[in-house]
Amino acid sequence: MESLIAPGRWIFCAAFAAFGVEYLAFGRFLKGLPLIPDGTPGSPLLPRAIGAAVLAAALLVVLGKRARLAATLLGALLLLSALFLQAPSLALHLRDPARWTMLAEALSLAGGAWSLAALSPREELLGSAQDLLPAAGRVLFALPLAIIGVQHFQYANFVAALVPAWIPWPLFWTWFTGAALVASALAITLQLKATLAATLLALMLLLWVAVLHIPRIVGAAENVNEWTSGFVALAVGGAALAVAGATRSSAKP
Repeated sequence: MESLIAPGRWIFCAAFAAFGVEYLAFGRFLKGLPLIPDGTPGSPLLPRAIGAAVLAAALLVVLGKRARLAATLLGALLLLSALFLQAPSLALHLRDPARWTMLAEALSLAGGAWSLAALSPREELLGSAQDLLPAAGRVLFALPLAIIGVQHFQYANFVAALVPAWIPWPLFWTWFTGAALVASALAITLQLKATLAATLLALMLLLWVAVLHIPRIVGAAENVNEWTSGFVALAVGGAALAVAGATRSSAKP
């Protein structure tokens, strides 16, 4: 189990540490980052305060210092952002696929944070509410991925254009990824071979980070959106490993 949890924790926290550094460095809410949508009003102090909080949470989780509390609060921040910032924006632009993606990513990463919290030592401060973390984390992580999977079919030509030119059959890989996301979401939610599904999902996502996102970042290193997109994919991959570890742990007698 630790072979899944440890790398998932490090990968997830590395991505969120990067998000925190981005907010601290730029002093504004960034496009494509499923924390606080860009355009949210506030002085530069607000993004930097949130960036500092996210960076601190990532460090606490990876160091195992009040990790359950830090991961729970990080998940709550993502969930609140999804419900009160992402969802109202989506309601005004229901045909905007980018807004659907950002909402789904924020919810999924909230579930990943709570799955990591469930794997950390209990905190008296959280009381009995922390008993809900394993199930809430698993479902909240998985179900939004089905939205992204469906989008791979709705916007197949657009997604296929993102596949590197050296990879043959881009449309096939677009459909394959969409089907894998939907199947993984259902398997994890319904606890049907959930550990295997989450592990394979993590491997697929991290492979796409290597063959898709890293080359795009190298080719446009000055484009902060490419960095952000890569870190989001990395965070979801780490979250999938955490969910795999959490489902395996909860399955033990």
